[in-house]
Amino acid sequence: MNKNVYSHLVAIASSLSLVCYIIWRVFFTMPYQHGALASVLGWVLAIFEIMSTLELLLTYANFSNVKTNPAPKLNVKKLFDVDIFITTYNEPLEIVAKTIEGVLNLEYPQKSKIHIFLCDDGNRADFKAFATKKGINYLSRTTNEGAKAGNLNAALKKSKSPLIVTFDADMIPSPDFLISTVPYFQQNPSLGFLQTPQTFYQHDIFQLSAPKSSSLPPEHDYFYRKVQLTKNKSNSVIYCGTNAVVSRQAIQDVGGFYQKSLTEDFGTGVEIEAKGYTCMAISKILAKGLPPTDLNNLFSQRKRWCRGNLQCGIQMNLLFKKGLTVWQKLNYISSILNWYFPLKQFVFLLAPIIFAVFGVPFATCTLASILIFWLPMYLLTTYSTWFFSSGMRQNKWTRIYETVFAPVLFFPCLAETFGFKQKNFHVTSKSKTRAHLTLNYAISLKLTYFLLIALCLFGAYNIIITVTLGFFANLFVLLWLLLNLYYLSVALKIIYKGAKKA
Repeated sequence: MNKNVYSHLVAIASSLSLVCYIIWRVFFTMPYQHGALASVLGWVLAIFEIMSTLELLLTYANFSNVKTNPAPKLNVKKLFDVDIFITTYNEPLEIVAKTIEGVLNLEYPQKSKIHIFLCDDGNRADFKAFATKKGINYLSRTTNEGAKAGNLNAALKKSKSPLIVTFDADMIPSPDFLISTVPYFQQNPSLGFLQTPQTFYQHDIFQLSAPKSSSLPPEHDYFYRKVQLTKNKSNSVIYCGTNAVVSRQAIQDVGGFYQKSLTEDFGTGVEIEAKGYTCMAISKILAKGLPPTDLNNLFSQRKRWCRGNLQCGIQMNLLFKKGLTVWQKLNYISSILNWYFPLKQFVFLLAPIIFAVFGVPFATCTLASILIFWLPMYLLTTYSTWFFSSGMRQNKWTRIYETVFAPVLFFPCLAETFGFKQKNFHVTSKSKTRAHLTLNYAISLKLTYFLLIALCLFGAYNIIITVTLGFFANLFVLLWLLLNLYYLSVALKIIYKGAKKA
């Protein structure tokens, strides 16, 4: 069978199973007869299930017909000048130096058309001396207004090339970065930005914690090399701030890099696409960097991403954003809703505990209905995740990632939702930090996981000795508790190993 036809069938079957499951959950399983508290719990759980279903339905629609863009060849008679911005604030010189060396080794028919700018918001003398030694431009500011976006906007005023490449301080480009990306702008004058994957030359914390026999890919590979490509056809590719090429005209048309949020990249991408520019993602890896090296930096990074993306979603009013098509709005709103996963994951962890420990049911169902509605949905969505990601992502690891981050992002997510904004921009350090800071994080998280594990174990014991909703309903809850126990145990292992890496 043709692969494209098969992918359509997988998407349709998974979508139908999800729709049938949600209809069953909302109309036939609500525990109204068990009182107000049970009804509220049932609806809270159902709301997060509906949110997840809407995200998956959009994902299947995107994956069912992925738009690929064959790489054009470089036209040496139509070479653009290119400005390369390397942004840095508190990263050590030894890390930034590797990025600078990588940029200096870029291949291009006319090297004189490459203009390198070290944008140092740390205003450091040794960085200036190193830039001078390497023959590149050094830019600094007296203030850090606007954080990274302000740094980039300041560099815009002191440069003039039609194309701008943005690199984070630790991202080392491969020699063919320019000759692989510039042709897309030669081919399409209305291209606003081209995003390439962000990946690493060292294992991240999750890979280090996985079994040695595991071939777990970097955490972001699924997003950058699969999900981003599905957004090409709806022109809703997310600009991620590094390893990207941006049109100067596009940036100027939106008034510069977006400074109203902690995530300048997300907001900038939305504004460019709302202006009518075509934007694109490719899967070819053209730069590699360093992952966060310990728990503090990992969690600090995700807090900023979570709060920043929620800020953008609220500030930009994406549903009514002028210039965006319906499909663009749906994709961007889905991206924002995805950052509510800490709340969703806590609900999924607590729902079976509340029933098993406190006797408050979240649903009423029979074995037959579980086999007809839940089981096909679970099997199809598990398979479709594996199929569409080409093995890069499994539902198991999605839940593990979410379990690790849920306790850390729960309150920041709530705070941004209710208008308590974080305004300070904290750069993710890629160097070693003090071990005791990571240890403090690990202790608080370990206590959270130990508590949840204890409640799961007590709940499982309670389920075994007490039949409340019937044997099969109790068996379903027991299996759910055991699955949560697995996620929590793996998360605890990751936290323990992550603390030791400091």
